[in-house]
Amino acid sequence: MEDDIGIVVYSLERSFGIEIPQNDSGIQFSSLRAILVERIVRLLTESPEQLMSMLYRFDVSEDKVHEVFAHSFPFDMPEKIADLIMERQMQKIHTRKLYAEHKDSFND
Repeated sequence: MEDDIGIVVYSLERSFGIEIPQNDSGIQFSSLRAILVERIVRLLTESPEQLMSMLYRFDVSEDKVHEVFAHSFPFDMPEKIADLIMERQMQKIHTRKLYAEHKDSFND
């Protein structure tokens, strides 16, 4: 699981231009989320088009994004968007692992 978070961190740092501090015990999920929420707030206020482009690149479900915008209070949006991004990144990692396991068992 910790390796999975490391992959998510790397991807988010590159895409959002953020730096997520690490300590000896690794990365805290809550810290990662808080930093991402802060960046999303800035993008929502300064460059919503850039945020939408990033959501598209991350392959976050358009339906889920529309649901957040249509049914969330403005102060909840950044947190819900961060959750969608992190959820999607973890889904991609899980899918890649399943594919790799399937590929390895197929080659045996």
